[in-house]
Amino acid sequence: YSSVSNFGKYKIADIGSVNGDRISCIELKTNSNSTLQLLTYGCTLRYAGRSRSYVLNYDTLNEYIQNYHYLGSIIGRFCNRISPVSINSANSITPNDINTQIALHGGYSGFNQRIWNIKSIESDAKTQSIGVTLEYTSSHGEQGFSGTVCTCAKFSICDVVLSEPGFELEYEFQTQLLNADFVPYSYANLTWHPYFNLCAAMHRNVNSLLYLEMES
Repeated sequence: YSSVSNFGKYKIADIGSVNGDRISCIELKTNSNSTLQLLTYGCTLRYAGRSRSYVLNYDTLNEYIQNYHYLGSIIGRFCNRISPVSINSANSITPNDINTQIALHGGYSGFNQRIWNIKSIESDAKTQSIGVTLEYTSSHGEQGFSGTVCTCAKFSICDVVLSEPGFELEYEFQTQLLNADFVPYSYANLTWHPYFNLCAAMHRNVNSLLYLEMES
């Protein structure tokens, strides 16, 4: 581990490659062993917890590459569904990366399947948190969207003490249109796609009176 402050440390491990590009796992750890693991593949949160993770995860990189459920990943450039697969406006675009007859969560090669760059690892003395910021630049025309959009995603973790020791996880997105002189505006609708398991007991059935019909 490398120390990032007097209340946290981090390490970066090479865990494999996709099409020749190396994938890293960044692990942040507080002094109370609250741990966060983030993959550069899809900016994917793999672990958040202490003795166990409160987010569901896979065991291997290959499972994340075949991650049809977007487990823990960033969704973009446009989350949810675009159907029909076009946006009618003065700056009309047609997403060309289509899955399941619609443009779902950015298509087959959305942000969840891109390799993000590690921009910084830093600490905040006020909150006594440690965090990592990852960055991805989506070029003009990617997925059929106009404009070059740079996205930064920051994840941080710190210890908290309420009725019992715990931890706090925080995340933040920032997007910026880089070629505004060439393309006056673009579309970006990002989200994060974790699956939380807060009680450590998995139930496959959920009691609910309402549901949303979908095409996929």
